[in-house]
Amino acid sequence: WCRLLALIEPHYPKVGPKGGRPPMPLEVMLRVYFLQNWYALSDPMAEDTLYDSEAMRRFAGIEPGDDRIPAMVRAKLEHPFRIIKRQFGHVKTRYRGLARNRAQIFTLFALGNLFLVRRRLMA
Repeated sequence: WCRLLALIEPHYPKVGPKGGRPPMPLEVMLRVYFLQNWYALSDPMAEDTLYDSEAMRRFAGIEPGDDRIPAMVRAKLEHPFRIIKRQFGHVKTRYRGLARNRAQIFTLFALGNLFLVRRRLMA
């Protein structure tokens, strides 16, 4: 592993000056990459498999709760989504076709953004 990590490390992303979410450790990502190739897993399938299989999680070096979003961040994000859904009558989502759903979501978020800045717009 050491030689592979040494080859890849100069090209692996680092935390930028603006901050942001730090990347997963290189060794973890390399092990997940090998699991994907060995078991012919797509990215979503690999993620599901890592949730389901303790053996694969141990091989990759992932702890079960490592990637949880802090409650404070989650609370800040969930509230605007709830407001948007309730404001425009979308408590449950139905499949209407990708293009129609996408257009409706874009419209809802545009209206939601206008709602959030309504005081500045009225001034």
